[in-house]
Amino acid sequence: MRLAVSRDLDALLQAHPGIEFHRLPADPDLPHQAAWTESSAEFQADEVFELSAASAASAVKLALFDMDSTLIPHECIDEIAREQGVLSQVAEITERAMQGELDFAQSFKARMALLAGTPVQALERIAGRLQLMPGAEALMAELSAQGARTVLVSGGFTYFAQQVAGRLGMDEFYANALEQAEGVLTGQVNTQILDATRKAEILSDVAQSMGLDRMQIMATGDGANDLKMIALADKGVAYHAKPKVQDAAPLAVKQLDLSALVWLLRWPSAL
Repeated sequence: MRLAVSRDLDALLQAHPGIEFHRLPADPDLPHQAAWTESSAEFQADEVFELSAASAASAVKLALFDMDSTLIPHECIDEIAREQGVLSQVAEITERAMQGELDFAQSFKARMALLAGTPVQALERIAGRLQLMPGAEALMAELSAQGARTVLVSGGFTYFAQQVAGRLGMDEFYANALEQAEGVLTGQVNTQILDATRKAEILSDVAQSMGLDRMQIMATGDGANDLKMIALADKGVAYHAKPKVQDAAPLAVKQLDLSALVWLLRWPSAL
């Protein structure tokens, strides 16, 4: 079964008269509309989600999200580096880690070392300029309305994760602590790093506590650090992701914003 999400659904349907589409109820608050089909014929839409009949009919009860470049259009570690004047060095390591070229834990420690001496006050300035990813609020509102549990799992920092989760009304968050002493960041990492393995463990722990199976789980991220988490979710989504992540994830949002996933959540009630 395929779900098509399009900014011009009428044009999409008219372009494929031989395919039987079933429209989902229109929503004037969203900049796109959706329809689903059981046809195996190929067609183009802004986003196309392909799922088995059983998967399409399963409602999401647990949704996990990466934070940096997923729920917010920023990499917070790069923003700290900008304040410290070491952005180019840190951003290069960040990009290689997200592409899967470097081990996340090792790259995290290397980047943190470059941030040693950053004034803690800089974190407040960064938090003040953080924006939410387009569509994030609409998606969280839909998840809340459907009674799903929402969890932020970030390889970034608790200082920012707490604020982002709060702004979006999410149920809980997990991230890395920023070690500090005498008003500056130490650059040290003295706790377990929230890497790809830890993200997957959090998903498994929360799902088990709720008595859920994988068909009831959505996990969304953009980088290699999200791959293990995405693999455990029936609705594993690569969001504007690196090529390696898009290739590995069952589903992908490549063109639209996060609100495109609202239709994935509404699909079960339309079947």
